[in-house]
Amino acid sequence: MASEFVAWARAQGAEVLSRHAFEMGGRLPYQPLVEALRPRLEEENAPEDLLDDLWLAELARLLPELRGRYPDLPAPTEDALTARGQLFEAVARLLDALAQRAPLVLLLDDLQWADEASLDLLRYLGASWIRHGNQGAVAGHAAPRRARAHPAAFGSALRPEVWLGFVRKLIISP
Repeated sequence: MASEFVAWARAQGAEVLSRHAFEMGGRLPYQPLVEALRPRLEEENAPEDLLDDLWLAELARLLPELRGRYPDLPAPTEDALTARGQLFEAVARLLDALAQRAPLVLLLDDLQWADEASLDLLRYLGASWIRHGNQGAVAGHAAPRRARAHPAAFGSALRPEVWLGFVRKLIISP
């Protein structure tokens, strides 16, 4: 189903960033998002045209290769209280810049395996995109059979009240 949605979105002219979360015991923080963003930024000739250096420096927390490409980036925020917010805002600004070029879909599959940090960032992105009226969509998919088989793996990930307000649940049947 996800591949059909991706094909449809691309046929409509949208850029699609898509990856899936891995089933892992320790769960890698931000893994599905890093894997969705990395190839897109690698193909970008000049990421500095998308983001100011301040935001590129924050984004380098997730994608350290940006520091190799841009060694003069300022140091990212060191204050633990604001660092996470700055990182989330950097990702939101990157996706906003990409959505200015063409409608954008961020599709993350197998969300039942995503870590809490990734889910927090997705919630932030959803709220940010609605607040700014961007031409984009944050989409996720979790396999219901796996959710029932591994309820502890989901934590708060799929509780409706966690996403209420900016996400619509669509049930797609084969």
